[in-house]
Amino acid sequence: MNLHDLDAFLAVAETGSVGAAGRKLNLTQPAVTRRIQNLERQLETTLLYRDSKPVRLTAAGETVANAGRQVRRAVDDLHRALAADGEPVGPLRLGLAQAIADLAPGAPIGAVRRAYPKLTLTLHSGWSEALLKQVAAGSLDAAAVLLSGGREPPPGLAGEPIASERICVAAADAVWPKRVRLRDLAGHPWVVNPDGCGYRRAIQRALQRQGLPLIVAVEIIGADVQLSAVADGAGLGLVPARVLAQNRWRDRLRPLAVADFNFDVTIWVVTRPHIGRLEAPVRRFAEGLKAALAPSAGGAPATAAAV
Repeated sequence: MNLHDLDAFLAVAETGSVGAAGRKLNLTQPAVTRRIQNLERQLETTLLYRDSKPVRLTAAGETVANAGRQVRRAVDDLHRALAADGEPVGPLRLGLAQAIADLAPGAPIGAVRRAYPKLTLTLHSGWSEALLKQVAAGSLDAAAVLLSGGREPPPGLAGEPIASERICVAAADAVWPKRVRLRDLAGHPWVVNPDGCGYRRAIQRALQRQGLPLIVAVEIIGADVQLSAVADGAGLGLVPARVLAQNRWRDRLRPLAVADFNFDVTIWVVTRPHIGRLEAPVRRFAEGLKAALAPSAGGAPATAAAV
C-alpha cells in the first residue's frame, strides 16, 4: 500500500471534499482522485460515494479510514522514535483537565515554548476521560488528567503522577455541625459541572449507594463561578481544597467534613509510549506542572472541585 494514496483518502475522509483534500495536501483535484483510485484498486473495493456532497464514505471506506488512521499514527510514531535525539519541531498537542486549569492557571506552556521555540503548541481543555481517549487515539500527544481511587493510566499509555489533591464539599458559611454525613446533605441542592465531570460522578455515586438523590440546582463550568453561586446560597459545591482556600469568596465559604465521603484525586501527565523527540518537551511540561502544584507554590492543600 502506498502511504501517499492512503493520505489522500484520509484527507478526503476528514474534509468531506476532494477539493479541500487537495488544498490540504497541496495537490490538484485530479491528483487526489488518482491516488484514491489507486487505493481502491489495491484494496479491490469502493471507498467513496462520489455522487454526494459532501463526499460520503462507503461502509468499506469507514473501515479503511479507521484502520488507516492507526497505520498513519504508527508510521508517525516510528519516525519520532528514530528522531528522538533531534530538535523538537512542529505541533505539540497537549490536553489539560478543567480542574487542573483551576489549580494551576499558570500551567507551564510558556516555559515549554521558550525551551523549544520550533514547536507549535495547542492546548485542549476537557474532562479527564475524554482526554485519555484522545491521547490513546493519537489526537493529543500528552495530557494532564485527574484519576481517582488509586487508578493508573489505561493500558497502552505511559504516565507520571504529579500531585494529589483532596476534593471536598463546599458550603455557604451558615450553621453546620462540625462533622456531617451524606444523609445530612440529603435534600440540599448542588452547584456542579455538567455530565462528564468526575467530581459530579463521584458524589452522585456516593449518594446513590445510600439511596439518596443528587439534586442539581446549577450546572456551570469553572470553580470561581461555582463558588460564587455557593456563597450566594444556591447550593453545595465540590472543589479542590486548594482552590477553596485561595478563592476570592473564601470568607463566605467553608469546607464540610463529610464522614462518609472521602474523595482524593491524583494528577497524572499521560502520553503514548515512543513519542520520540516530543518526549523532552512533555517531560518539561510535567516538571513545570509539578512545580506549580507543589505545596510551597500553591499554598494550602486542596479540598474539592471537578475533574
